[in-house]
Amino acid sequence: MPIATLDLLDGCMDWAGGVVAGIRVEQRDAATPCPEFTVEGLIAHLIDGLTWYGQLPAGGPTDPREATGPDLRRVPYADAFDAARSTTGRTWTPVHLADTYALPFGETSGTGITEYMIVETLGHGWDLAVAAGQPINVAPDLAEAALTTAHGLGEQTLRAEGMMADAATVPAHAPAISRFVAFLGRQPPSWTTPR
Repeated sequence: MPIATLDLLDGCMDWAGGVVAGIRVEQRDAATPCPEFTVEGLIAHLIDGLTWYGQLPAGGPTDPREATGPDLRRVPYADAFDAARSTTGRTWTPVHLADTYALPFGETSGTGITEYMIVETLGHGWDLAVAAGQPINVAPDLAEAALTTAHGLGEQTLRAEGMMADAATVPAHAPAISRFVAFLGRQPPSWTTPR
C-alpha cells in the first residue's frame, strides 16, 4: 500500500531531523553535495523551507523567500529543525492537500507543494548526511516512495532554473536512496567530503 503524502513527508522529516541532530558545530562550514551551500547554509535552507511550508495553510506568506527560521548561530540545529517540523504537524491536514495556493510561480495544490517538500527534505537530508560523514540508512520503502514522488513532479518542475540538476546514472539494482538522489542529479558513488 502506498505511503500517504503527509505520512511520507513525516517519514522524510524524521530521517532528516536525525541527520541534523547528529551534525557537530565544527562541521558548520563543511562543503555539501549541494555546491552553493555549506552544511550550516543547507540546514538553514531546509529549515527556512519547512518554516514557510508550515506557515502556508495558516495564512503565512505565499513566497518562500519571505519566511525564515531562527538564527542558527543562536539556536541549536536540532531545536530549530524540530520547531519547524512541529509547525507543519499542527497546520497541515489532509484537507489542506486539496486547497490551492497562489505561489509566485503559479497556483499549486497543497498536494503538489507537499510532494515537493518530500523531495526537498529527503534530498537535502542526504546531502547533509554525506557532508557530515553519517550513514545513509534510509528505509527502502521511504526512498522508493520519495523517488516515485520525484518522478511525479515532472521534469519541468524538477529541472526548473535553480532547482535540480539533470539526473545522474546509477545501476538499476542500486539502493533506492541512491536511485532517488541520482534522479535529483547527485552522484552517490563518487561524491566525497572535501578535506
